[in-house]
Amino acid sequence: MPEFEWQFTLVLLTNGVMIGLMYALIALGFVLIYKATDAINFAQGEFVMFRGVHRRGSCRSCRRAVLGLRAPIDRRAW
Repeated sequence: MPEFEWQFTLVLLTNGVMIGLMYALIALGFVLIYKATDAINFAQGEFVMFRGVHRRGSCRSCRRAVLGLRAPIDRRAW
């Protein structure tokens, strides 16, 4: 019988909580838009994607600080 790995379990638990929080934030956005306009707006997902792409593009100069890396970053990997 393989050993129980606490580190892997902690990673799985953390990932599950983070994904759940993302779903909760997206659902909260749907509820806020629906309550404000009385219309269901499914274009909200595009705003989420736009913000993600914008964040990815605007962070080129600060990748080192965001990732916490001390070694030089190979630009070809990005």
